[in-house]
Amino acid sequence: MFEAQKRGIAGFGNLDLTNPDSDIIKMISDDKLRHQYVDKVAGVFAKHGVTMEYNGKFLEANVYTYQGKQITREQAWNIVDGK
Repeated sequence: MFEAQKRGIAGFGNLDLTNPDSDIIKMISDDKLRHQYVDKVAGVFAKHGVTMEYNGKFLEANVYTYQGKQITREQAWNIVDGK
């Protein structure tokens, strides 16, 4: 989510860790909101041909696939960035 925010992708503006009204703070106790953001991130990747499989765990890596091969998160963002 923060990577999408850094890139200025619409829908990721309310992720300020210092603001108690931020969506990132609300996600701690709101699974529905968290999944909405996960779906938005997955949608960003999908537009570039990358599939993201969310594992549901906060600090563990998701699985990214591109053209039938598993790739890293960094590689997935490089594809989004056109690198």
